[in-house]
Amino acid sequence: FEHTAQFCHLYDQNAFEPDYDTMPLEAFVPMVQRVMERPRTSIYKGSPAVAAE
Repeated sequence: FEHTAQFCHLYDQNAFEPDYDTMPLEAFVPMVQRVMERPRTSIYKGSPAVAAE
């Protein structure tokens, strides 16, 4: 944890421009919904036959 906290203090937090005009999170909701609406084939997802057992 200490290494991560030190990195954030020295580098990460200083990389952000506080006056930068950012989009609200709500603007990304439709995009995330489109990506998540259909299941994808994945090596991490079990097959339906295995899930039914």
